[in-house]
Amino acid sequence: MLRLGCCALTLVAMVACTKSPSTPTQSERVRIVTLGGNQVEIVPTEGQLPYCHVFTRSDTGVLRQLTMTHDNLSLPCPANEPIGDVTFRIPEEEGPVTFMVLFSDQQVNGASIGLQLYDLPKDQPVTGLNLRAQGQIVTALVPFTPGEPNASATGGLVGESGTVTPAQQREMEEAIAADAGGIPIPGKDKFLSPAEDSQAVAADPDASGSEAPSEEGGDDAAAAPQE
Repeated sequence: MLRLGCCALTLVAMVACTKSPSTPTQSERVRIVTLGGNQVEIVPTEGQLPYCHVFTRSDTGVLRQLTMTHDNLSLPCPANEPIGDVTFRIPEEEGPVTFMVLFSDQQVNGASIGLQLYDLPKDQPVTGLNLRAQGQIVTALVPFTPGEPNASATGGLVGESGTVTPAQQREMEEAIAADAGGIPIPGKDKFLSPAEDSQAVAADPDASGSEAPSEEGGDDAAAAPQE
C-alpha cells in the first residue's frame, strides 16, 4: 500500500513538472517590419489561422481597413510572408495606431468586421468573442507609432546632353506650368510648345509620357479669325 502511494506521488510530481505548450500572446502572432518612417510590412508567425484581415485604430479614433480586395474577403495569410505581399503606409498625421490583425479559419467579410469594430465600445477588448463571424477568429493587437516618411528621389532625366539635374528638372516643370503645357524634350535646351510640330515628341524616345496637343485642338486654331 505504501509503495502504491509513493508511485502515485511520483506520477503527480512528473505531471506538475511537465511544461504545457504556451499560447502565443497577441503581439507574438505577427511581426511588424518597419521599412522606415511610416511604412511597414505585417508578417504572421507560425501556427496562425490561414486567413486574415488587418485594421488600424488611431489614438484619435480613426479606424482604417488595410486589407482591401475586390470581394472584401479575408486574404490568405501564410506564415513568414508579408500580408498581401504589400507595404502599408500609416498616415503620420493621425498619430500612434494599434494594428488589429484578425485571423480566421475561413474567409470573412471585411465590411461586416469593420462595422462591428466601429460600433465596439472603446472599453471592450477586440477579441474573437466580441466579433460575430462564422468560424473561429483570433486577434493580434500591436501598437505602432509612425514616423516621418522617408525622403524620396526620382532621379534626373538622361538625354543627348547628359543628365538633367533635379534643379533643372524643377525649372522645366515650373516652366511647363507657366507656359500653358509646354512639354520638355530631354537632352534639348528648349521646350516643345503646343504650337510646334507635335510629331517631334513622338519621334523622341526619351520624351515624357505627356500627350502632344493636336493641331486641330490647339489654342492657336481656336483663336484664328474666321474668314
